[in-house]
Amino acid sequence: FPVTIWEPISYIAEDKYVRGFKKIYEPMRRINLSGRPLELYKKMQDELVFQIGGGEIDISAPIVLTQYLRLQQISSGIAGDVDGMQHNLVDPADNPRIRVVKEIIESECQNKVIIVCRFRLSIKNLYEELTKEGYKCAVINGQMKGDQLEEMKRQFNYSDDVNILIAQESVLNFGHTLCAKDEKPCDTIS
Repeated sequence: FPVTIWEPISYIAEDKYVRGFKKIYEPMRRINLSGRPLELYKKMQDELVFQIGGGEIDISAPIVLTQYLRLQQISSGIAGDVDGMQHNLVDPADNPRIRVVKEIIESECQNKVIIVCRFRLSIKNLYEELTKEGYKCAVINGQMKGDQLEEMKRQFNYSDDVNILIAQESVLNFGHTLCAKDEKPCDTIS
């Protein structure tokens, strides 16, 4: 909605009137692409087409929105083909995004964490890499049925073992209670 609609009936409260919340400015984290993902990113950006697997799989972006999606995938270390299949461009253990997520969890998170992902293969890769490190994770994605989704949310909210929820961005759009218990709340979204 345009701001003009809200102006007559609302105002922006100054920070001094908002009690109980500390304003935290998180640093911008830049993750630089290198190697094959960088090469493929540039190729997709310039030519809208590239091949993986020795030319076996064509990755193309005939329209701008598809190009935008493909560039997001490549920067995540994966690529989607014309049949909707997703492929790893780098080994998940070497994926710079996964490496940074691990660093954030290890250095900055004392309580429960929600990690937001967009692509199914990114979720799978992150889950596998984190469980290799001994983390207990719950996962919610758009392919889950209602009872599966509720079970994953229950595990994250109430199980002392599950400290990480890897959630597909499109599923989080619908509003869920994911705050966990008071003694170990969810206070980080990455």
